Amino acid sequence: MAYLPTATIIIDDEAGAQAQGTETLTVIGAVEMNGDITPRVFASTKAILAKHGYSEAVDYCALHFEETKKPILFVGLPKAIAGTISAVETTGNTGTSVITVSGGTNGVLDACNASVTIVTGGTIGTDQIVFDLSLDGGRNRVRVRLGLALVHVIPYLGMKINFAAGTLVAGDIAATWTSTAPRWGTAALSAAREALAMHQRASRSWLIVGDLEDENDANTVVTEINAYATANDRCLTARTQVHDPAAGELDSDWVADIDAEFGPIATERRINLGAGRGAKLSPITGWRLRRPVQWAASLREYQHDVQIPTYRKSDGPCSGWTLEDTDGNTIEHDERVDGGLLLARFTCFRTFANGPLGAFIALDLTRAQDGSLLTRNHNMAVANIACNVAQAETENALGQILEVNADGTGTEASLAVIDERVNTALAIALLQRGAEGVRASDAKWAASRTDILNIPGAELTGILDLRLNGTLEKITTRVHIPAGGAVANAGA
Repeated sequence: MAYLPTATIIIDDEAGAQAQGTETLTVIGAVEMNGDITPRVFASTKAILAKHGYSEAVDYCALHFEETKKPILFVGLPKAIAGTISAVETTGNTGTSVITVSGGTNGVLDACNASVTIVTGGTIGTDQIVFDLSLDGGRNRVRVRLGLALVHVIPYLGMKINFAAGTLVAGDIAATWTSTAPRWGTAALSAAREALAMHQRASRSWLIVGDLEDENDANTVVTEINAYATANDRCLTARTQVHDPAAGELDSDWVADIDAEFGPIATERRINLGAGRGAKLSPITGWRLRRPVQWAASLREYQHDVQIPTYRKSDGPCSGWTLEDTDGNTIEHDERVDGGLLLARFTCFRTFANGPLGAFIALDLTRAQDGSLLTRNHNMAVANIACNVAQAETENALGQILEVNADGTGTEASLAVIDERVNTALAIALLQRGAEGVRASDAKWAASRTDILNIPGAELTGILDLRLNGTLEKITTRVHIPAGGAVANAGA
């Protein structure tokens, strides 16, 4: 039988396990409504506001959608600790109307530093009262025409200003106050981890919104993120933020306090603790509120591939973030000037002496043991991919029949098949050159050649050798200047 001579091509697409979820962030935080601890994927601010209302966590999501153009796996938690209003000061009010501030229908929903300045005074309920409202320490002001009303409801933040009968005087800073946001509870965080374990969508990392008040809160996060790896076979890192300085506390005292408080959270490579804040404009409220450094680090992380440090200076300052007040004075922790947070292993902000102007991430640190490459968050992210790919691909070998040698060990040929499959998947996930280079310098998995495999419950062990990329963090330059025919050393 004769056939027409021809050549054919067939694509044998058996790439193996992929690095799933590297473009997706999981955000966990207390919400205004529907805190049902159910993971949902969102890609727009409108959709997440419709489901969960306003909260700090939702405000972060709005920034994420705007700056990274990537979806979020969101878990809304019930409010365990209510937001509060404090430090209400009305001594600047020379009128007779008593001003009070209270929570809205669903309580206080965000942290702010607020003031009310009277523009047009008069008698409450009779005259057309006008005042300027600031919720971000005076960075922005909104003119409010109260008119004849007795109450002004502040949009989104869950607060209202109440004006009792009496008078107000133009020019008075009639009221100032601060507020805190609601927080999640430990039981809800555990339930969130269990819900995420049942969800098919994987992610690169967790961002837990809501400050850690003490070591116990941090231990809760450590317990859940470690369980996600050991019990649920998903290796991730959790970003979270420690609390602010107390009112009037010096920066140096605060650094010492949180160092002592969270110092016991050591050798925990799956948690990343941030300290310090910067001001960032909210796309929802329009206020330039104080936000955690971890928000800036997370936004920068998801604008790049996993192996790129968030502190790479050539990427420029964190977009729209400032450590200064309206007069240009630095009022937030600047590691270049203040110091102490990196030594205590906190992710934090810095500036550069010779610019460019703006807030940068100083270093992005996990709590891995000192001296480990995994103290750098981007290295841990690459290691997580390696672990997840190796787990998924070796799992595909379950039930596979292997030929064995006389002593019960697997033959070289049969074990090499597993090696090749795992290493192909690792090469695709880590060693292929993408738009920002390779994710690792080398990654090789090898099955043990000494495991006995012809017994019930046979267990095959393997070793994954991962060689991470190098990251420049110190550069020293020597300047040599010729003088009189010789070379003089002008610096070290």
